[in-house]
Amino acid sequence: KNALDAQNAVNYDFEKSDEYLTWEYSVLEESNELKNKINSIMQVPIDMSNITYASATSSLSEYNMTHSPERLFDGDISTAWVEGAKGQGIGEIVTFYFDREYLLTGVIINAGYQKTSATYEKNSRPKELKISFSDGSSQAYMLQDINGKQEIILEEKVVTEYISLTIESVYQGNQYEDTVISEVYFY
Repeated sequence: KNALDAQNAVNYDFEKSDEYLTWEYSVLEESNELKNKINSIMQVPIDMSNITYASATSSLSEYNMTHSPERLFDGDISTAWVEGAKGQGIGEIVTFYFDREYLLTGVIINAGYQKTSATYEKNSRPKELKISFSDGSSQAYMLQDINGKQEIILEEKVVTEYISLTIESVYQGNQYEDTVISEVYFY
């Protein structure tokens, strides 16, 4: 009997056993997770179509419409997100959620209501923005008071599932307290 048990042990085919199949499955699963993480880091630059939705702590509603955060990535410089809080909107936040993690290296922003020169001057514009990411990190940036595009190159590249922009300070408008951003683009 001992000789038969020894022979069976020698003939035991580990690769056909349940233990092997369980081990193989866990190795493949870990490998796929690693591949997905590498792919997200090595991903081609984010496209604005990768935004699944946007939210804001407030949005101004007037004239039977809302200046919602979706207007920030509609490709139309004459539309904008307008915060709807009392005062200058210090502390108001707009957040963009992506369909997965992406490596971000910068932001292009049209700060202010850039529909016309007059609307730009009438409304407040962000002066300092805090940019926050899903990994818990954040970076602060001072913007110029210009009616046009500005590029923010991140101090450190970040892999993130979302990006939040918080208004920390503003350039005051000459007529309205509302703080406005016309467009953003992430890369």
